[in-house]
Amino acid sequence: MDPDRDYWHLVEYFQVVRGVRRLVHSEWVCDHGFYVGRRAGVTTVTATAEGYARELCEEHARGSPGRWIVRVWRITAPDAGADRIQKLCTVEVRSGTTQSPPPAPMAQN
Repeated sequence: MDPDRDYWHLVEYFQVVRGVRRLVHSEWVCDHGFYVGRRAGVTTVTATAEGYARELCEEHARGSPGRWIVRVWRITAPDAGADRIQKLCTVEVRSGTTQSPPPAPMAQN
């Protein structure tokens, strides 16, 4: 794993029914989309990651309306000098309703 070129993440999708979280699906993705639009010193990694995670969850939950939680973990190589597994963000999504919070604003170039 090359930390300069690999953007491995574990994405977990939970459906929430009557206040109980149930892990429905998890997947490993090599995707830098969680960081697109981030401006160093202006935008936090969490802010850009939350918007992208929300989009992934809405796509995953399409056809399954209700309350969802998506949790994203950043996976790094053991020799990268950082924690191997780091929680990037946790986002709640209400799929199939108009109650889903608006996406995070994108940085303007």
